[in-house]
Amino acid sequence: MDAPRYKKLMLDRFQEHVQRDYEDYCRQHGLDHTNDQQLLTFLIDHELIPSAHIQRYTVRQEFERVFPQQDFHKTHTVLTLAHRFSIPERTVWSILKGVKGRKKGRG
Repeated sequence: MDAPRYKKLMLDRFQEHVQRDYEDYCRQHGLDHTNDQQLLTFLIDHELIPSAHIQRYTVRQEFERVFPQQDFHKTHTVLTLAHRFSIPERTVWSILKGVKGRKKGRG
């Protein structure tokens, strides 16, 4: 498998999720969110956000998105994410540990 391709996918998905959350945050607080895409790209390109944080955030966000698509089967969802991002299943399980009751403030 081509590891850089999966790393790029992880970064792309991370950026999408952060972008959406940031826009939601700005809307809720009446803030302007212009040019935020460039800021996030800069932070990632200069490795100012640790890759472990990017991985954890992205896996959690993708789990919430993919879980319903997998008919709410946690094991199937974990397998899907492990394959998608070319990371061990155990890593996905570890990231998801303790997230069970977490609620999002999106409405």
